[in-house]
Amino acid sequence: MSNHSKSLELINNLIDFVGFRLKEKKLAVNALCSYFCCKLMTQAEHKESGPATIWYKNPHEKELIATAVNYEMYFLKAIAERGKGILAADESTGTIGKRFDTIKVANEENNRRKYRQLLFTTPDIGKYISGVILYDETIRQKTDDGVPFVEVLKKAGVIPGIKVDLGTKDIPSQPGEVYTQGLTDLDKRTAEYYKIGARFAKWCVKRV
Repeated sequence: MSNHSKSLELINNLIDFVGFRLKEKKLAVNALCSYFCCKLMTQAEHKESGPATIWYKNPHEKELIATAVNYEMYFLKAIAERGKGILAADESTGTIGKRFDTIKVANEENNRRKYRQLLFTTPDIGKYISGVILYDETIRQKTDDGVPFVEVLKKAGVIPGIKVDLGTKDIPSQPGEVYTQGLTDLDKRTAEYYKIGARFAKWCVKRV
């Protein structure tokens, strides 16, 4: 991906984020319009960049960087908003199957989707829930009307999150101790989840 493409992707992500919090993309575009002018460094100023590198200069560079950091902090504060909780809807296929067994419901993909749909379409969910932790299957699912769950949550003012660990395995010769799987391709998976719409992640171990 070229530097230009990366810049556009960053800008789109920022607009998407601010638009989500303000619930109005036009306001987000106005808030970030100056971000379109990123840093300009000539080859003389930044020789290691090489002759093909083109940057853009903005006299308010420091303020823009501080603003971007503030957006991230705003997200963190929104997740931890007083009076609200985080809904853990990240049960693995096996775990949710055990719960379905207690009510005699088949552990099938469509049943899991309908169960999550029931949760995420609860009226006024955003008044009580700040974020929802999703599972790999769930973050890709849609409502009966074809609306992605991520979009349903965002519209309700709820921040979508994702479980990124892949479960645990026993440590050989260490009875009762386990290690968490999922580090090998964590970078690729988190990048994909972010593109889908996740804005925070959960990583879990059973023992420390």
